[in-house]
Amino acid sequence: MAEAPPPPPPVPEPALDGEAMAARKTIWDQVFKETPGRISKQLSVDERTETQKLDDPNLIYGEVDFDVVVQILNIIRSDYGPLFPGGTFIDVGSGVGKAVVAASLAHPFTKCVGFEVLEKLSTKAGEILTKFTGEVRDAMDAAIPRPEVLLNKGDAVGEGGMASLVSEEQTIIFAVSTCYDDKFMKAIVEQSAGFPPDSFLITFTKQCPDLKTWKTLMAVPIVCPWSDGEGVTVFIHKKNPAAEASVPYPDEVVQAPPAP
Repeated sequence: MAEAPPPPPPVPEPALDGEAMAARKTIWDQVFKETPGRISKQLSVDERTETQKLDDPNLIYGEVDFDVVVQILNIIRSDYGPLFPGGTFIDVGSGVGKAVVAASLAHPFTKCVGFEVLEKLSTKAGEILTKFTGEVRDAMDAAIPRPEVLLNKGDAVGEGGMASLVSEEQTIIFAVSTCYDDKFMKAIVEQSAGFPPDSFLITFTKQCPDLKTWKTLMAVPIVCPWSDGEGVTVFIHKKNPAAEASVPYPDEVVQAPPAP
């Protein structure tokens, strides 16, 4: 009996065009129309005040919207790919799930996962996820991807966090890291050690502290909902296939230069 031919190679995903972006943004807007940024921020402030963690830099709220996520994914697909169907999108501090839902609409990942340590934000995220995976998805066009979406209550760099999601598939790790301290930035790198080459690490304002493992491809200013119209420097890193498993860290995390 003749051997079956090998499966065809995967085809990279192209950047979303304007029409596709507009259709999917409409869905994202529908999901989050009752949860504007001021509400999410207040939930964060209330809990951090109650738990005496108001000044913890790693818990300061800073969300992104659909346009920010798609702009970054389109840069990767157009300039630094290939970015194939499948794989995992991980949001290190997912808030109410805005970046995770955006990623699930914008690319055919296998799985999109967020981690959020604050109870109030995690509870609201669960309510939003129920709506999204129910009535909203039921009405979506068949051409729009439907990856598994998980919004977990927990620490992305703790037990059961992002390291538990390591697989052989390409992964995007997404961290709105503007306020993260050096210790947390290093923890992200440590927990990402097992992800495969050609995975991507996206950070905001602060560059990855391990530039031997994660090569910086681009630093681009992107306007975020909280940046008052100014560009926030977003670093796009790609995991180096030849990187060693463990490398020394610098004393301080590199700060981004002011956006032009």
